[in-house]
Amino acid sequence: MSKTTIAEKTVEKAEKQFTIRYQEVDVVIETTTRFYGGIPQGEDLLRAWIEAKGPIPEETLEEKIDAITPGEVEEQVERSSTGFRTDEDGTYVRDFAVKQMLKESATAVGMFKAKIGTKTNLTIGLVVKPERIHLLKSEPDGYEEFQGRVKTMRGLRSILSRKAYFEPGLRIAFRIKMLAGGKLTTKDIRVLLDHAGEFVGFGSARSREAGKFKVVKFEAK
Repeated sequence: MSKTTIAEKTVEKAEKQFTIRYQEVDVVIETTTRFYGGIPQGEDLLRAWIEAKGPIPEETLEEKIDAITPGEVEEQVERSSTGFRTDEDGTYVRDFAVKQMLKESATAVGMFKAKIGTKTNLTIGLVVKPERIHLLKSEPDGYEEFQGRVKTMRGLRSILSRKAYFEPGLRIAFRIKMLAGGKLTTKDIRVLLDHAGEFVGFGSARSREAGKFKVVKFEAK
């Protein structure tokens, strides 16, 4: 019988301490109101929107694009058309849009303060898959024009925004992978999704109560 040295036992103990466990949750949400796209259409317009938005610390270009809202545009982009990202498989939304929605929901319900550590778990202990969440439709159901007035650095401006949309009943499926045994639990994720579906919304034009949804599948593995 071979003998185990003290050094070997120490290594084995250290390895056990650094075992990481994950949980996965399959989610399907179904929109109950119109779901609007917020991506500027056209390279020139997209560049103008980003310039109007200004620098944002610690954000990628993709995150800057998703953060753009009509209320922050300048005169050169007051007439705009927004839609959805597309590729050879059709229209899609990005993974970080779901994660941002969860963060907004957690902030709204006070979870970060009530359960210390959940913010860290949600920020760097959770990912949404796939990177491109396809909507299983090749093109939007239609376009709607929005009119309004916004405050910019040059004063009040009138804007006209033409937004692509999908009618209610659109199903969006994704998977959440998260650290197991942390402060943030799968039950917390369900609470955040339910709140987001009724109060926060998903996509663009949420100030007009768009992008509301219900959870039709929540299967933790």
